Amino acid sequence: MLNEMLKRTIYDEPVNLKADAAAILANILESGSLQLNDLHTDQKMSLHYVIYNLIKRVRISTPDDMNINFVRILLCFMKFPKTQDIMVSVVEEGDACTNIIELLNNPNEELQVVSILFSIALSPHFGHILADRLCKTRGQPQALLKELPENTTPTKKQAVSASFLAKLPHENLILNLALCNSVPLILRKLHQVERSGARMSKYGSVYLEGLVGILVRFTSTLHENQFLVLARTFNFTNVFTELLMNTFSDEIQKLSANGLENLSSKTLALSKPPQIKKLKFKKLKNLRGFYLQKCFKFDTRNLEITSLCPVHKGVCSSKETFCLVEAKAVKKLLTCFDHNNIQVVEAALSAICMLLDEQVDLDTSVSILIQEKAIQHVLNVIKAHKNESLRQKSFWMLDKLLKDGDANSTSEISQDRFLRATLINVLHYGNEDIRLMAEKIMRHLI
Repeated sequence: MLNEMLKRTIYDEPVNLKADAAAILANILESGSLQLNDLHTDQKMSLHYVIYNLIKRVRISTPDDMNINFVRILLCFMKFPKTQDIMVSVVEEGDACTNIIELLNNPNEELQVVSILFSIALSPHFGHILADRLCKTRGQPQALLKELPENTTPTKKQAVSASFLAKLPHENLILNLALCNSVPLILRKLHQVERSGARMSKYGSVYLEGLVGILVRFTSTLHENQFLVLARTFNFTNVFTELLMNTFSDEIQKLSANGLENLSSKTLALSKPPQIKKLKFKKLKNLRGFYLQKCFKFDTRNLEITSLCPVHKGVCSSKETFCLVEAKAVKKLLTCFDHNNIQVVEAALSAICMLLDEQVDLDTSVSILIQEKAIQHVLNVIKAHKNESLRQKSFWMLDKLLKDGDANSTSEISQDRFLRATLINVLHYGNEDIRLMAEKIMRHLI
């Protein structure tokens, strides 16, 4: 098949044997019946040669059916570490990213889909390059987010398109600027798919995960005022808080917690003390004016007193300062601690840890968390998961709860026998960082 595709140069054949060979090889590789060790090439045709020539042939001038099968073969090669390394090396040498992105404007939908899937596979290695090429391509990236007609289920193309935009590097400012006008459309699509029940369709879940991922990417560039205004205008804090309860998708819960963490990281800087305006009177020269000023009385009952956030000690709201307390997101995030998916738990832990920053009112913050049964949730995480990263964050949070909590919280933690056994085990076998955290907790409990 490889010889037929890459070496034969006979013209005017009644059947396009190159296209047939490419289709057959793509089908064999996609079936999963062929392992890389079974893939033999002759001495004159190494795997590097094969991959180089396949990538070189993927371009606009190649017939659509050939492009489709070439990309399908390359996608299968990305599944094997050996061929993946060769492919990354070959793509680095040439301008394959540009050729792949140009295929997104091809009218053939099947070619669009496989090109997007291949771009997703390349994104961990060439994310910023792909984002840059996408923004320089006519009509993109907006064309990947076309309006979904009412009462229709998402197609495969719409699902992979949203997923591609969500997986490109979130910190890419150029792509985020190109997408920021799409937020009303994305929110409308989220409600539309939820309302119609289309999320239960074949591609509904992937489509929704992609849309939420696009929203999260904007929270990675909040240092730019345009995205700060965007997050406030569309109340991203409430959007992600509501999405936390969509238990049909682990990915959406994880992404929502990531978004809340990013937003909450800005709360301290945005939470400001209320501005008190002092009334200034002009000096009145005449005696009558002097007596009027002295006798004039203000009714302080009519003055509006702005309540301060107990954690951030400033004027807070879910919309303007992205405060997790004001958004009532704390309880929902703590509920995610009991999730079976480690990624969801870790994302929720990271978001809650923003409330234990050294610059917040730790006494109040710890008190709020204890009232929401945070101690039991953290202990459950330690019991359910042995992941080191997860345990390190759990230990860090326990240390804060012990350090700034009351005697009751210390008693509750000290009575957990499993925790003590875990701490002893970590002290013997854990890495240096987690051992230090375990030592801190043990000192509190002695």
